[in-house]
Amino acid sequence: MAGAFTAGMSGIARLPESQRHILYGLAAFIGGGISIVAFPMVGALAAQSWQLGFLACLLLLPIGFFALALPRHKGTPQASEKAVPRVAPRLGGVPPSLLLLAAIVGWTMVGSTLYAPFLLASVGIIDPSAVGNMLAITSTFSLVGSGSYGLVQKLAGTRGVVLVSPVLCAAGGVIVFLASSSFLAMVGLSLISVGLSLFGSAAYAAAVETVGPEGDSGAATGMMSFAIYLPQALFPMLATAIGTRFGPASVYLMLAVLLTAGFALVASRRHARPAVAMGAA
Repeated sequence: MAGAFTAGMSGIARLPESQRHILYGLAAFIGGGISIVAFPMVGALAAQSWQLGFLACLLLLPIGFFALALPRHKGTPQASEKAVPRVAPRLGGVPPSLLLLAAIVGWTMVGSTLYAPFLLASVGIIDPSAVGNMLAITSTFSLVGSGSYGLVQKLAGTRGVVLVSPVLCAAGGVIVFLASSSFLAMVGLSLISVGLSLFGSAAYAAAVETVGPEGDSGAATGMMSFAIYLPQALFPMLATAIGTRFGPASVYLMLAVLLTAGFALVASRRHARPAVAMGAA
């Protein structure tokens, strides 16, 4: 999934800016729409047998045929384009503060989906079908974020969306931690979904804008995916340790604290010129 997502985002990064933000939001919107169908289906299958839940992976097979229809890009500039060198500085030119925030958001992605059943079980929801339906509700709210990304980006700019997203996720994490009912837990998870869908689009846009037109947008996009997905491997161990000792809800408080720290770090960093331009100066 991470590889396909990175490839798609790299392709979008090569488009003109006027189209780029539209497709970033559209990609997140489609992903949220698919989740609305996938979560209840997996829950219903898992209620019969946990092995059957993995049949949902068959939905990915038709995507291969769509991928074969994509135009081939050989990295050569078009006749109307100016040939410019693609330079990939350290970390792909993406600021370390943004990559750190992306890693924290990556943990939040896992917390809002894979770890959510443990939270829901703590408030009395253990039936797989019910869990799938609840996660489908949160996916519906992710459409709010992805569907409004274009408008929010025009009003606040890419940097503004990057800063608003972790605030929404952190607020949702606090609500989940304080929740005494399944309804409040769903409110918190839904707010997290809105923030995640906004960040998923804005983070890649910010990475591409940071490196500038002379930078390597593919390297920047790949580094962003690396920051989001690789640290997710550590989340289950940390969540298990904290959840076992303090309860599943405490994991979301931890995420809220980390998101707040990441927000402060990115907010304190001035909007810099593209890394390539600074290196050439």
